[in-house]
Amino acid sequence: HETTAGALTWAVFMLSQDEGPAAALRAEVETASGDGPVTLEHVKKLHRARAAFREAMRLYPPLPFLPRVALEATTVGAQAVPRGAMIMIAPWTLHRCEGLWEAPDRFDPDRVLPEREKSIPKGAYLPFGLGPRLCVGAAFATIEATMILARLMRRYEWRAEAAERVRPLVRLTLRPAEPILMRLSR
Repeated sequence: HETTAGALTWAVFMLSQDEGPAAALRAEVETASGDGPVTLEHVKKLHRARAAFREAMRLYPPLPFLPRVALEATTVGAQAVPRGAMIMIAPWTLHRCEGLWEAPDRFDPDRVLPEREKSIPKGAYLPFGLGPRLCVGAAFATIEATMILARLMRRYEWRAEAAERVRPLVRLTLRPAEPILMRLSR
């Protein structure tokens, strides 16, 4: 749950910085659930909430570095990689690569909406890992985060205090270096 909570922190922070995606998300929640509570039945209709979560994980992947061991000798580009070598895969860098993403440092949830996600190059987005090492909780985390984000954004408007001071810090997982203080209003 730590990685989901961290990704939700970044999603709410990013949404607090841009009213356009936040307003679109709120409108979607209203359309999907009306005046009633946001439930599991609504998740399939909450494309913008899911996209905001996924885009936050693109910019702030919970695990910014993934260690792997080479099972056999190979080459990566011109670099020889011996069997048993430790390889670091860096979603943080990959997710911000200009060759793979248009305006890669910009928070743009629309880029991961269902109608556009097929245009993402294979292997360019891996906040949960990829292939046989894919996080076993990826689907659960996405459903859980989509519901939580929809509920939080529906209920409150969020404004970060001193947003310019917010910086990421890498320990085992990625987190804010200092607490992100928010001002909430209904």
